[in-house]
Amino acid sequence: MSLALGLAILGLPLAALMALPVRQARAAFPGRNGKIVYERQLGFGPIHIFATNPEGSHRRRLTHNRRRDFAPAFSANGKRIAFERFGDIAVMRANGSNPHRVTRSGFLDSSPAFTPDGRIVFSRVTNGEDIYVMHADGSHRHRLTHSGDCASPAVSPNGRRIAFGRFRGIWVMRADGSHQRRVDRLGGRPNYSPHGKRITFDRHFRGIWVMRADGSHTHRLTERDGDSDPAFSPNGKRIVFYRGNPQQIWVMRADGSHQHPVTHGRADSGEPDWGVRH
Repeated sequence: MSLALGLAILGLPLAALMALPVRQARAAFPGRNGKIVYERQLGFGPIHIFATNPEGSHRRRLTHNRRRDFAPAFSANGKRIAFERFGDIAVMRANGSNPHRVTRSGFLDSSPAFTPDGRIVFSRVTNGEDIYVMHADGSHRHRLTHSGDCASPAVSPNGRRIAFGRFRGIWVMRADGSHQRRVDRLGGRPNYSPHGKRITFDRHFRGIWVMRADGSHTHRLTERDGDSDPAFSPNGKRIVFYRGNPQQIWVMRADGSHQHPVTHGRADSGEPDWGVRH
């Protein structure tokens, strides 16, 4: 979901947009490549979550809410999907059944990402934006950051680290919120590779990039401005992202080669995640 829309939901001033990082969250867990999930909107209508095979076949709509559902993220075993439902975090089965909200805070909760043990990391906008963790049923909520400019949490496959975006670049911290350090000064929307050794990200919508998890050996994978929301496949050999106007889901090899679209048409598609086959 766009942050501007999220602020509008809360009635927050648009000026707050300039103080918060761009949001997104996911975790790439190792395994065989399964479905790709993403959000899709036609015009100004409702936004729904869809799933498709990696080559674009067997597309299926998973949510049927009259409002808007955003930012889907698979669990480690590929059997559940966390997502944002109009300012709250919700969870459903991977086939779209049993959708239910797990937060009802009155704030803007977004960018959910599962941990390997089934908890959910997410961001919450109050006066600023910070990262929290909770059990998948919404209980035992705990705040991890306190600077007011933290978003886009991405959990490492072993659950020991969380990469996230701040107003100034990409940071990494331990899973308990300690030992925060910056690993890139320009990027946002980080996502770990399934072995945890690399992070893919965008740089303010100026191409998809990749670096080692410690911030070294950074290089650009795509040359088109507007490419965003990268996520590794479970086998680590491909990256899914969105591109274009209208936005479409694309897939490429992890080295940036063999780029091709997965979705087509007039509707905007974005915020993809790639789950393991189960």
